[in-house]
Amino acid sequence: LIRQSRNWMPSVTGNRILFQGNIYDIIGITPDYLHKDYLKLMAEARKAGQNGQY
Repeated sequence: LIRQSRNWMPSVTGNRILFQGNIYDIIGITPDYLHKDYLKLMAEARKAGQNGQY
């Protein structure tokens, strides 16, 4: 469950997903106001060797 809030994404490195063995930083979220059944996540693949907490 993801709820929208102004403070939800204070830093990109704090919001990541693991998908098919790759770590992606979430850089944005677009809600579907028309159907209200999903969110579109915008993400960037992390570069090899990039540090960060997971």
